[in-house]
Amino acid sequence: MPLIDIKVEGIAKLQRMLTRADGSVYNNSKETVRGATTQITMRAKALCPVGETGRLQKSIGMMMMKAVGFVGIKGDDGRWSSPTSGGGRAMVTPRVYWRYVEFGTVRQPAQPFFRPAAESSKGPFAYDMMAMGPKIESDI
Repeated sequence: MPLIDIKVEGIAKLQRMLTRADGSVYNNSKETVRGATTQITMRAKALCPVGETGRLQKSIGMMMMKAVGFVGIKGDDGRWSSPTSGGGRAMVTPRVYWRYVEFGTVRQPAQPFFRPAAESSKGPFAYDMMAMGPKIESDI
């Protein structure tokens, strides 16, 4: 039976390229997420109904944790509430009543501002994520 001899070259170079690609994907996606999060925050503030105090609008903010962006309502105590969290207290603070404004109540029609802000950023965000390909290629 004949012997098969296989020689693989370039593994070290491939490992270096994959390591650079990993860092490039992280850095580029982090900046893309930061941009989308900023846009959603600004749009939510623009769409938010403003009452006498403007407290709800002023409490809309964003936070980045590594490459994950959060848009939400920051309370006076510094705690956050977002459309994906269950935070809030019995007191009627922006962290609680944003839900009543966004989704409405039996007595008040909905005045959505978070959902339209997020929806308006879906297309540009997807496009920006797809556009990262050439950047990543040039990095590696």
